[in-house]
Amino acid sequence: MNDGSVLEFLSGSGTRPFAIAGLILIGLLVIEIVSMLMGVSLSAKIDALFDVDTPDTPDLDHGGIAASGLDVHAGEGSLFGTAWDWLNAGRVPLLVWLMGLLGAFTAFGYIIQALAHLAIGFLPAFMAAIPAAVLAIPATRNVSRLIGRIVPRDESYAVTRDDLIGLTGTISLGPVTEQEIGRVLVKDAHGNRHLTWVRAAEPGINLPTGAVVLLTERHGTEYLVIAADPDLVV
Repeated sequence: MNDGSVLEFLSGSGTRPFAIAGLILIGLLVIEIVSMLMGVSLSAKIDALFDVDTPDTPDLDHGGIAASGLDVHAGEGSLFGTAWDWLNAGRVPLLVWLMGLLGAFTAFGYIIQALAHLAIGFLPAFMAAIPAAVLAIPATRNVSRLIGRIVPRDESYAVTRDDLIGLTGTISLGPVTEQEIGRVLVKDAHGNRHLTWVRAAEPGINLPTGAVVLLTERHGTEYLVIAADPDLVV
C-alpha cells in the first residue's frame, strides 16, 4: 500500500467518521492531560456537572461522626442510571468512558473498512459506521471495567459516595480553597483508599498539600472540606 492509498484509507470518505472520532479522542486526551497538570481535571468537572454517579440512599452515620443536617444530594434510581451502570461497568468518569467509546468506534471502523477493502472495496461510510457503533458499545463496557481495575478510582463498590462524608483525609494535591479544587486521600471503614475531588467549605480558607481535612458534604463528585485534627486520620 503506497503513501497515497494509506492517506486515502485514513481520511477518505469511507473512513472519515472514524478519522473525525479519532481526532476528537486525541483532542479530549490532550485537554484532560493539560487540565490534570493544572490541578483541575476536566473529567471530574464534567462528572460534577452531570452528577453521573448512581444515586444511593446516604448513610448518615459515618464512623461515629453524625452527618445529620448536612446538605447531601441523593436521588432515586432511574432507567438511565441502570443503563449507565451497565455501560460503565468500571465506574470510570464520563469523559474517560466517552474517550473509550470514541477509541473503540474508531478502531472497529478502520478494521471493518480494511476487511471490506480486501474483499469488495470500501463501504459507504454509514454502512461501516453502523456495525462499528454497535460493536463499540459492549467493547467500551469491557474497556471501562479494565480501566476501573487498573486505575485508582474516586469511589469503590464497597462504599457509596455519601459514605465518605464525615471521614478525614490528607490533601494530596493542593492548595484547596473555595475556588480551587484539589485532591484528598481518604481511607474508608473497609480500609479502601479513595482519591476524591474537594474544595474548601468556607471562603478565605487555604488548605495546603499535606493538611488533614474533614469531608462535610457532597455536591456531585466534589466534597466540601474543613480543617481537621491530624490525630483523626486513621
